[in-house]
Amino acid sequence: MTILHLRHAGINITSVHDFLVNDLHANERLVNKYINLNANELETIQAQVMATVFNQ
Repeated sequence: MTILHLRHAGINITSVHDFLVNDLHANERLVNKYINLNANELETIQAQVMATVFNQ
């Protein structure tokens, strides 16, 4: 969700990556996996995660 929101705000990908990894200490492997996806792909992943969480 954060990647999508920051990209909508016009933040460049390098800054998004550095913020997530360096400041929030997000898993770099996961950040790298999702950082270059387009908005539709990110929204689909987000919906899948939310569905999984609420269906448990």
